[in-house]
Amino acid sequence: PEAPRAGPPPRHVGQARRVARRAVPSDSPRGGTGFAGGVGWRGSEHALMLGGGLWGNLALSESVWLGLEGRYERGEIERQTGTVVATLAKLGGGLTWRAWQGAPFRLDARADVAGCFVRLDGRPSQAGTLGHPIEGTALDLALELAPGIALGRFSAGLTLTAGYLLGGPTGAVVGEDSTSLNGAWLGVGLRAGLEL
Repeated sequence: PEAPRAGPPPRHVGQARRVARRAVPSDSPRGGTGFAGGVGWRGSEHALMLGGGLWGNLALSESVWLGLEGRYERGEIERQTGTVVATLAKLGGGLTWRAWQGAPFRLDARADVAGCFVRLDGRPSQAGTLGHPIEGTALDLALELAPGIALGRFSAGLTLTAGYLLGGPTGAVVGEDSTSLNGAWLGVGLRAGLEL
């Protein structure tokens, strides 16, 4: 007589295969790191800020990443009595969602929250006018849309960002309106890195 064959009953084979497929890790990247830079327009005066920084992320699933980013920005606001040099350093994190992918192209959406250190430094251009810096902390909220491309483990993309800065310092300017980076802002830039 034929010896019985070992293994699960036929009705359980399909279920076992589905479980096995879920248990085997995919070859999707587990995270990434890289550089981001660009320009932004901040505050009621739409101060032009140039900035850049480093980012890193960790995959929570095949389409969602938890990210961390540090960034530094600098710009100048021209006034009749001189120039206000504005600097902003921020560190924050958020979530990125892969909204669409069709190799090698992709579209990501990102939302993050960052703590900021803001400095406004008045530099007078007229004799008899005094300038001094003012510093403070702020909260930055941002939404980003990033169309990009991936070539192997290298990825790059355009970033289109809208945000709002809360609680930053306001500098007084004698004979003119006060100046601040607070309020709505827009940014455009590039993001590039390696997927790990």
